Amino acid sequence: RWIEVSYTDANGCVSAQPTRVYITVNPNPNVVATPATMTICSGTNAAIAFESTIPGTTTGTSFSWTMSAVAGVVPNSLTGNGNINQIFSNGNTTPSLATFTVTGTASGCASTPVQVTVNVNPQPNTVLSLTSQTICSGSTAANVNISSAVPGAEFNWSATCDAGIAPCPASGTGTQITSSGFTNSVNTPQQIIYSVSSTFDGCAGTGAVHTITVQPVPDVVLTTTEQTLCSGVSSTAVPLATSITGASVGFNWTTACTPGIVLCPLSGGPSATIPPATVQINSTTFIQ
Repeated sequence: RWIEVSYTDANGCVSAQPTRVYITVNPNPNVVATPATMTICSGTNAAIAFESTIPGTTTGTSFSWTMSAVAGVVPNSLTGNGNINQIFSNGNTTPSLATFTVTGTASGCASTPVQVTVNVNPQPNTVLSLTSQTICSGSTAANVNISSAVPGAEFNWSATCDAGIAPCPASGTGTQITSSGFTNSVNTPQQIIYSVSSTFDGCAGTGAVHTITVQPVPDVVLTTTEQTLCSGVSSTAVPLATSITGASVGFNWTTACTPGIVLCPLSGGPSATIPPATVQINSTTFIQ
């Protein structure tokens, strides 16, 4: 652009030729953000690119930005130049919005500021009402409630089982692991391990593990099943054993005597030996 300037002196004389004054008018850039708004998970990266689409400013435009402070978000506030490429963490239990004000500058001319936003989702935690439990073979395990400090979190779980467990639970979703009865077909304790994971709006959270230990049904192994005694003679102690391993086993016993027995031995436990007892009869009748 140019302007022609003519001048007249104090005597009324006009310049013979106008003087041209050239003026360069630079366009103001604009700010186009890609994307203009986005949602990320806590601990992940936000990447936003800027450009100007005004002719004459598509190259050479620089961009500067500031981010307003957001409680619970790290980093809490920012200033920078160029594109945004930043990892954000959200320590809150609800989504937090980071707002950037962006200005483009070309040849000293500034754009109208625009705002772009990054919604940072929280990372849900996983809280179990029970972390472990022990049951007997054939018993029903307690239900396990699942919760999170992040409202709206969703939960999934899967189970792995030792070889002696039946049935092995299927995978599931929801806020409660509903258990059924489990049997242990071997002579050692067997486990069911639930792995529980949480998500919020597609963002993975921290998981938790619940373990059910199913104890086997103990058997009793006797070194002898009967003794024949004379009246007034002490019996031999009977050691008690079991084929169960990996678990603590106690023994209890009861006694029943036929009529004619004097001083019927007492019931007992939890010793692993039935102690000797002196048995007498009150007649000459054979007692079995």
